[in-house]
Amino acid sequence: MNPKTLERVLSAPRLPTLPAVAMRVIELTERRDVSFREIADTIQNDQGLAAKILRTVNSSFYGLPKKCATINQAMVALGLNAVKTLALGFSLVKVIKDGASEGFDYEDYWRRGVFTAVGARAIAKATRAADPEEVFLGGLLQDIGVIALFQALDQEYLRVLAAAKGDHRALVKTEIRMLEVQHPDIGAMLAQRWKLPESLVAQIKYHERPTAAPVQHTRLIRCVGLANIAADLLSQVRPGENLARFNTYCDQWFDFPRDSAEALLTEITEGSREVAQLLKVSIGGKPPVEEILSAASERLVSMSLEQEHQSEELARENEQLHRAAVTDSLTGAANRRRFNEAVADSFKRAAADQSLMAIAFMDVDKFKPVNDTHGHQVGDAVLVEIASRLCRHFEPRGGIVCRYGGEEFAVILDGLGRTEAGRLAEEFRALQAAEPVDVSGCAVDVQTLSVTVSIGIAAYEPQTAHAFARAEQLVQAADQAVYAAKGSGRNCVRIFNPRPLKLSA
Repeated sequence: MNPKTLERVLSAPRLPTLPAVAMRVIELTERRDVSFREIADTIQNDQGLAAKILRTVNSSFYGLPKKCATINQAMVALGLNAVKTLALGFSLVKVIKDGASEGFDYEDYWRRGVFTAVGARAIAKATRAADPEEVFLGGLLQDIGVIALFQALDQEYLRVLAAAKGDHRALVKTEIRMLEVQHPDIGAMLAQRWKLPESLVAQIKYHERPTAAPVQHTRLIRCVGLANIAADLLSQVRPGENLARFNTYCDQWFDFPRDSAEALLTEITEGSREVAQLLKVSIGGKPPVEEILSAASERLVSMSLEQEHQSEELARENEQLHRAAVTDSLTGAANRRRFNEAVADSFKRAAADQSLMAIAFMDVDKFKPVNDTHGHQVGDAVLVEIASRLCRHFEPRGGIVCRYGGEEFAVILDGLGRTEAGRLAEEFRALQAAEPVDVSGCAVDVQTLSVTVSIGIAAYEPQTAHAFARAEQLVQAADQAVYAAKGSGRNCVRIFNPRPLKLSA
């Protein structure tokens, strides 16, 4: 990512900003003890926003049996998420309309956003894969990075759009080639600035590549990703290819039958028209679904097996490229980059929720003599086997196993404190010490090598939270515990115990 371009975008004076009411709604909905009344009072401070929400809640899109007269009643009838979605959705529309300028195809932007939002909601309801309101908002917000880039770079970004030739699937590659930034990343940064929930940030960041999404957000992002395909299909962009992709991913991701999947397209079309009217945005005329499906089916028949194979191969290559970017090439464990991302995310969640997380650092004992005596091929075999054992031991407990560097490994353990993490680490240490590593395939004189590990544990716990203001401090504490283990003779586990918080008299 080009830091200069990134700075130009993020410091631009025309960058979209949410109204104060929307920001306050976000803050309130993140609180566990917030009351419906408090949120309702906040929304009703903006009478125009409250009126739009009530008009939408009482529309046929939601189909409530009884009309709601107040925001509080709407939350009781539909739930907090639905009302939050509408508040942020209308705020987003206002922000974009207020910043509108000539040269940008707002109709195309809203068509894609509304089709995806309505589609993601319909898919989530039909498959019960996710909260329909959460993915609706994710679909509507997905391309906010496009607006940010246009408002920050103006004509320079219009040239990028022109180079993409109206093909949204080509837009990210064109952005990277011409600007060295991409709209999903910009949109995610903007969402973080707005303090949107992590799940919404993830939907914006990964909507173009659902297969790369973090595991905890996979089903949400698949709803948005599948709805994106539906949006392309209904916009008559490569209809044959996109009908095939839509049917394929309905089956692969959601085990959803083809007949039911195609019925969703009609539902998306009707729902999108109504939502566009409620939001007062233009998405063009009603797409002829039956004609589109007929033409797409004919195109599917004419596609050659070679073209289908090339498409599948490209998808696999993209997946492999992403996997390679976060995977250690020797051991197959997560790499240092993935560790840094995962530990930051885990620490953030633990600090926000006052929950538990632990890091286990481990060094392979006396590894240099292994390389010096038996050669690097044997050393590599030892590292590969230890990584495999770590994955078998810790992954069933939810651990993320990473190769930190050289002969160092790290495991991130969400939901575990010092005691439980130390117990798991001691189990692994004992198993590793008891089972020599088979190196018979390396064509050396020895068949097996006895290899031990030294392990250091550090944990974030509510009672010791004062010791760790940043994830880096927790990592450093685990590293210190490793040194303590090595200093104690190796082949042992040591746990970092923070000093207790001194209470003032």
